[in-house]
Parts: sequence; structure tokens; C-alpha cells
Amino acid sequence: MTDCRSLRDCLLENVDDLDFIIKQILESLLNRDKHRRGNESLNSLVTLFEGRINEVKNLLGRVAEFRARENLIRQLEICVQERNEIIDNATTLVLQANNKIHSVRESEAHPVNSEVVIRLAHQISKNYSVSAPLYWQQGDPSRPFPTEPEFRASALAAPRTNPQVVPSTFSLLRQQHATVCSS
Repeated sequence: MTDCRSLRDCLLENVDDLDFIIKQILESLLNRDKHRRGNESLNSLVTLFEGRINEVKNLLGRVAEFRARENLIRQLEICVQERNEIIDNATTLVLQANNKIHSVRESEAHPVNSEVVIRLAHQISKNYSVSAPLYWQQGDPSRPFPTEPEFRASALAAPRTNPQVVPSTFSLLRQQHATVCSS
């Protein structure tokens, strides 16, 4: 038996050999009358059978050893998996720290005045925000945005159905934006 094969493979091979030897012994016993010299081959088959039986007993005696080894392998695989998770987490943390250090160094190399950032944020907010109508006051029960029926009736919802009597909504927004920007 070689150590590279599993215990199961060795046992299956020996069981197959025993099956074949038993068939040969039965065939030899059934054909004994036809062959007078079948006694020698029968003796060799019986010794071969006994050798295989001893080998199977030896393999069955080693089952506990193989189970212990298999349990050790399973425990080691679990430990390896846990360590791999720890290493993956550590790698992720190191990568994040490296990115953070890189961004800190980059910000130190190119300092930005906080007043400039605040001014730009105010300009963005002023230019791209949606505001309530000028006539709306806080605490007013009407909403500062159109209700659904008002929106359906507006030129924005159905520009093809409503005639273009009043200037377009976008031109009104541009005018309102221009007056807000100038003030």
C-alpha cells in the first residue's frame, strides 16, 4: 500500500481483489473434476485470499489514525481560513490607510483657503438651488411649490395643450435668476 492513496481507495482495491479471488476459488472448486492439478492453484488462491484478509484487517486497524489525521486537517483548514480573513482585513485597512495618507499629503502639497471653499459653495447653492416663490412667507399655509392640480394646469406639464400666451417658464426663471444675482 502506498501512502499517497486514501484509506478508502486501498480498502476498495482490497475488496475488489477479494471478490476476484473468491470467484476464482469457486470456479476452481466447480471445475475440480475437469482439472486434476487444480489443487495447487487452489492452495495458492487460498494463501492469496488469507494475505488479502490480513491486509484488510491491517487497514481497518488504521482507521482511527486516519480519522485523527482527517480531523487535524479540517481544524487546520479552518485556522487557515480564519487567518486568510484576518490578512484580507489587514490588507484592506492598510490600503485605506495608504489612500488616506496619500490624500493628506496631496492636500498638504496643495493647500486650499477655507474662505474660497465657502464662497464657491455659496455660489453653487445660489446658482443651482430651487427657491420658493417670492410671495411665499414662512408659516404660510400654502405650499411653496405647486400642487399637483396646479402643475397639471401649468405650461410646464402640458406645453402643447396650453397656448403660449404667457412667456415660457424658463424665460421667467432666467429673469428671476438675473434679478436675484444682481441684488
